[in-house]
Amino acid sequence: DRAEVGHLFFPFLIKYSVILDWVFKDGFQMKLTVAACSFEIDKAKYGRIQLLPYGKFRATDGRPTDVEAWYVTDTNGADVVALANSQKNPLPIDYEHQILHSQQNGKEAPSAGWMEYFYFTPQGIFADVRWTDKAADYIKNGEYRYISAVFAYDTDGYVRKIFHAALTN
Repeated sequence: DRAEVGHLFFPFLIKYSVILDWVFKDGFQMKLTVAACSFEIDKAKYGRIQLLPYGKFRATDGRPTDVEAWYVTDTNGADVVALANSQKNPLPIDYEHQILHSQQNGKEAPSAGWMEYFYFTPQGIFADVRWTDKAADYIKNGEYRYISAVFAYDTDGYVRKIFHAALTN
């Protein structure tokens, strides 16, 4: 009973909020919204990073504003990871969410790394990452400190899909 994407619309603005229609096999539609949330990363070139915590969480800037909180629980965590691991290619990590802005600002969105495999644990959602040499140096030197996952969530705040992530400050 996996969900199938019916219509995705990505007019990304500075808020990183966009409404998605997610169509399930039985024809039921639910509203999904895209969000980004940051966590501190370590200084290894290869390793596992935490993308999202287990349970109820909010961004330090007060988001989300349209639901009480975001959630990764036993109800949705394994499905989010299975969907991410089913992708043909590793999911990208860029710098400062440039993937979201490149069409508007005309700048390239170089890769900082690649999320190669995802895990759901009692602590949340994690990914094995292969950093580029440049990104590994930035992280090692403390020039970038956080990872910010871009994800979709439903009208109850439950995370449903991870799209990509970014190195941020």
